[in-house]
Amino acid sequence: MVVKVGDTEYRCQFFYRGHEQFGTGREVYDNIGECVTDLLQIQADHEKEKAGVSSGATGEQIIMIQANGLP
Repeated sequence: MVVKVGDTEYRCQFFYRGHEQFGTGREVYDNIGECVTDLLQIQADHEKEKAGVSSGATGEQIIMIQANGLP
């Protein structure tokens, strides 16, 4: 979600569940493109981590994890 909070100020964050809220660590952006790019990168990194990529898991292992419903 990107929110315009001023003439040239933007904030962003994304949600998975009510208690899972994530941001970029930056309070305000003055460039909407940078805001969106950072948000998408953080969200992609979070998805990779959830899928086990940061643990060094191989693609095959990630597919097995997802197929078996393991965290």
